[in-house]
Amino acid sequence: NPEVKKMIKRSNDFGAGGVSVAIGELADGLIINLDAVPLKTEGMNATEIAISESQERMAVVIDKKNLRELLVHAAEENVEATLVAEVMEEARLVMIHDGKRVVDISRAFLDTNGPLPSQHISVEDYHSPSYDREHYRKLNSYSQKGLGEIFDSSVGNSTLFAPFGGTTQTTPELSSVQRFPLHSTTSKASVVSYGFDPSFSEASPYLMGMNSVISSVAKQMATGAHLDDIHLSFQEYFPKPGTDPAKWGLPLQALLGAFEVCDALTLAPIGGKDSMSGTYEDIEVIPTLVSFAFSEVETSRLRSRAFKAPGEFIYILKQESTENGLPSLDSFKANLTLLETVRDEITAISTLDEGLIQSLELMSIGNEIGYECTYGETGKNAGGFLFTAKTELPGLTSIGKTVSAFSGTFKNDHLSGLAGIFPTPRTRKKADCRRQRNTTNGITIHASSTPELSSSHSAEQIPSWTWR
Repeated sequence: NPEVKKMIKRSNDFGAGGVSVAIGELADGLIINLDAVPLKTEGMNATEIAISESQERMAVVIDKKNLRELLVHAAEENVEATLVAEVMEEARLVMIHDGKRVVDISRAFLDTNGPLPSQHISVEDYHSPSYDREHYRKLNSYSQKGLGEIFDSSVGNSTLFAPFGGTTQTTPELSSVQRFPLHSTTSKASVVSYGFDPSFSEASPYLMGMNSVISSVAKQMATGAHLDDIHLSFQEYFPKPGTDPAKWGLPLQALLGAFEVCDALTLAPIGGKDSMSGTYEDIEVIPTLVSFAFSEVETSRLRSRAFKAPGEFIYILKQESTENGLPSLDSFKANLTLLETVRDEITAISTLDEGLIQSLELMSIGNEIGYECTYGETGKNAGGFLFTAKTELPGLTSIGKTVSAFSGTFKNDHLSGLAGIFPTPRTRKKADCRRQRNTTNGITIHASSTPELSSSHSAEQIPSWTWR
């Protein structure tokens, strides 16, 4: 409403900190009437009202003369609006509850943010608990299409890349790409990517921090973004540190690794959601720093991941490592520069986050186009790229070609690996056929297509999937 927009001088959301922050940040001098705050739960005390979060609520500052008009406009939209505070000259935060002043604090004191905390930090090697790594590595390599289909990616009609690409919609894309909702012919789109691999956390939080940023930026560049247009937001999750210097060293290492990459690429990140409470009894999360990358891109630069046609040349840009085993940022920047010079020739592209062979297979299954490759496995290579072109490119040596012959072995295994947990329409249909074939004398034997998952039940029972 244009009239309401003109009334509002400041606004804030009732996120973290609730009333204390949402209203307390709006002016230096405030009198907040906690008794006037609408409650979802009766019987709340002053402290509970002052810090209760309500994400859907907003606090706005207006001239007193506009109050009646604002309330009328709010009622027209069926929005509850309540006067809960007044701005005053004196720079103090005052809260009233049951007619009594329960808070009366100088703004100057609030601005100090309290006493400066200090903490000793010790940087030590991270040792993860032992577990069956190969089992979980294999689980992580399976398709999560069934999980993705729980969410509707087509909402708003802005999706330019389906989450899973190709004619069979099975190649996972590197980024979420949405056309800006300006008009149907706009040539600009948003690109959102993320980077994080828990296997690097186990090796070193510093290495994990580096690779998280490299991976998110590499996916952006592969999709079509310009490096100068990329913006980053970090989300962190670490074990509860308490006063343990070694646990405080985990986020320090991860952030130093992330900032090394940001500095080299001249990218400034902002803080996102973070948590230092990843501990439950004797269970702790691994050091986690997820780098989210955002940019705008011209739709003419967009490139998807699935192979497009047989007979195309396959090229690889591998990121090298330094002498101490860390990703070479000079190598990564050289890859980004080279990628820009051949952008117009690229028909399909992937990063090497999952290694060469896995990446080739994922690019292959979307349009069921095979490949021939003479290059050895690279291992996980966050700053590397794999792409195809219709012709041989000057200065580059191809490592193979796409071919019409296609084997469905990888695809079947990849799609069925998690089918018992996140079934797709395709795997549900196959499961129904197997149930019909294997039903004898009222007993149904449900044979899983992978050794990790199994289920057996009577015809009257709901299937119960268990890990074996």
